[in-house]
Amino acid sequence: MSRGASDVPFNFLVGGDCNIYEGVGWNKTGNHTILFNDKSIGLAFIGSFMTSSPAQAQVDAGLAWLEQGVELNNLAPEYVVFVQKQVTPYESPGVLMIPFIKRWKHWSANVSITDVI
Repeated sequence: MSRGASDVPFNFLVGGDCNIYEGVGWNKTGNHTILFNDKSIGLAFIGSFMTSSPAQAQVDAGLAWLEQGVELNNLAPEYVVFVQKQVTPYESPGVLMIPFIKRWKHWSANVSITDVI
């Protein structure tokens, strides 16, 4: 039964092998974060980061992908990074991933729907 959504809800995924895997890509709306889907790019990191930390290389690959998105005009230079846990009841991306993302230049500790409209 199809609901019109992609099998992969994210725009892109970063593997533990540091490869970037395309979900719905840059130009389609993902189905990853209610209220933010049509205003954001969903970048997921493959792994469970509740009990183990990601490899720094995997984190770096995700950040490099976002920087490439700016270079290709797929992301605004002033884009904001937040994690799903900030705006949903989910634990994503996992408590051990969040400290890595908080070091990124575009990290925002305070995000609301009005920030992305």
